Amino acid sequence: MTAGFTTRHDKAALVVPHFESLLDVSLVTVDFDTDSLGTFSGEVPRKGSALDMALTKARVGAEFSVDSLGIGSEGTIGPSHQLPLLMANAEVLAFVDLKRGVSVSEHTISHSIRTISLTVEPHAEYRSTLAAGGFPDHGVIVKPADGETTPIFKGLHTFAEVDSAVRVCAVASADGKARIESDFRANHCPSRRPTISEAGHRLAFRLRSCCPHCLAPGWGLVSHVRGVPCSLCGENVDVPAREILGCTACGEQQIAAKPIRVSIDPSRCPLCNP
Repeated sequence: MTAGFTTRHDKAALVVPHFESLLDVSLVTVDFDTDSLGTFSGEVPRKGSALDMALTKARVGAEFSVDSLGIGSEGTIGPSHQLPLLMANAEVLAFVDLKRGVSVSEHTISHSIRTISLTVEPHAEYRSTLAAGGFPDHGVIVKPADGETTPIFKGLHTFAEVDSAVRVCAVASADGKARIESDFRANHCPSRRPTISEAGHRLAFRLRSCCPHCLAPGWGLVSHVRGVPCSLCGENVDVPAREILGCTACGEQQIAAKPIRVSIDPSRCPLCNP
């Protein structure tokens, strides 16, 4: 079988091995302007969630597949909800089978993403800051710091390119400064690539499991039973207790027999540790 993978930023090499080895499914890259659905640099706002975009790309890929199968991916990068001082990289991969009405997704979160974000004046010393953020292996974009949204330079990997772009963008900016930020596109951000690969592995592995009711692929985690007692005071704490496994095709669901946990440490109890 063949699935269309909608990507322009060299993600195929990260996902193809998992689908070929775990599912014997070949992925064919679909050349679609994914930047039209949203850009990290902000000039095209993303319309919808990361999952929405991944599913949209997957449906595009399926339209180009003789088997009506498609894969799409979308990444989000920002401060971690659990560790606000760290940047988090969330990657979503989605699969659709248009003939069977199946849509399945998996995601991975990493705190290993390297980021660059600074405002500079021309001729300022910023090379050490760029190097600390992974430059030149990690590419950057340069744009005016204030007012204008153009010009914008992307995919810069040399100091000469950055210096030139900073001079141009500072002239266009109302405050005479330029903004240097990470280029998070997968082909310019090496620290993002392992997370995409892991999400691809999880999705391929999940698609190996079929629904016990309708036999559609993608049987797996859809939700949780929540609420377990504090081991000290017995207060019910809102945390996952058991997995709910389900099928996105027929809606069949089953509560997993094995609990995730049967109690919670007092340090996470709102009464014992308010």
